Amino acid sequence: MLKPLRPIIVKEFRQIRRDPTSLGMLLVLPTALIILVGYALDFDVKHVPFVVNDQSRSPESRALIERFSHVESFQNRGNVASYAEIEDLFLKGESTVALVIPPAFARDLLAGRAPTVQILVDGSDANTAGQAAANAARIVANHSAHLRMEALRRVGGRNYVPVDFQPRVWYNPDLVTSRFLVPGLIGFILVLTAVISTSLTVVREKESGTMEQIMVSPLRPYHVILGKTVPYMLISIVAATAILLLGYLLFDVEVKGSLLLLYAAIFT
Repeated sequence: MLKPLRPIIVKEFRQIRRDPTSLGMLLVLPTALIILVGYALDFDVKHVPFVVNDQSRSPESRALIERFSHVESFQNRGNVASYAEIEDLFLKGESTVALVIPPAFARDLLAGRAPTVQILVDGSDANTAGQAAANAARIVANHSAHLRMEALRRVGGRNYVPVDFQPRVWYNPDLVTSRFLVPGLIGFILVLTAVISTSLTVVREKESGTMEQIMVSPLRPYHVILGKTVPYMLISIVAATAILLLGYLLFDVEVKGSLLLLYAAIFT
C-alpha cells in the first residue's frame, strides 16, 4: 500500500516547493492568527475608567476608594462634585463607572449601622457594564468583609460564616481569554491546512488537466487522496507546533498533559 503512495507524496512536496507563496501562507498564517486572536480578541474587562463622588471625605471613604484604585479592573480618573458631571463624563465616554459615597458614610459605619454606597455604570456596552458592575460589587463585598473582621477582632469576637463558600476555577484560574481562544486555533489551522489545502490540490489537478493522467494510472482513488493528504498533514503538525510554542511564549498557555497524546489527537 505504501509503495504507490510514495510518488504522489513526492509529487505534492515538489508542487509545494514550486509554489512558495502557498507554503508561506500555510506557515505564516498560524503565526498571524495566534497574534491577532490572542491580542485583539480579548474579552477581559480591565482598566475601566471610573470617577468618585466622595461626599463623606473621611478616612473610611478613602479606604474604600483605595480598594478600587489598587485593582487591575478599574482606573481612577479623579473626583467629581455632582451627578451632572458624572452624566457628562458618561456621555463623552471618558468614564464608565462612578462611585458615589454619601455624606453619612463614615458616621453610619462608626455607629455600627450599615452605610450605603452607590455604583453607577454606563450600560451602553452591555458586556463591559455587566463585568464592571460585578467587579465593583465584589470589591465592595470584600471591603465589607474586611471591616467586619476588624470590628470582631477589636471586641474579641470570632467571625462566624454559616456556609463557607470557596469557589475554585480549574484549568484557567485567572479566567484569561487568550487561554481559551489560543488552543482552539489548533483545530482551525488543521481544517485550513489539511482539509482545504488538500481540496485545492485536487481542483488544481483538474484545472491543469493532469487528473486524467492520474485516473488512467495504476493508482487507486484512495492512493491519490492519501498521497495528497500526507504532505499537508505534516505541514499542519508544524503549524500546530508553532501555535503551541507561540502560545507558551506570548500568552503563557502551557500544555499540562501528555504531548504524545496531544499530537496523536492532532494527527487523527
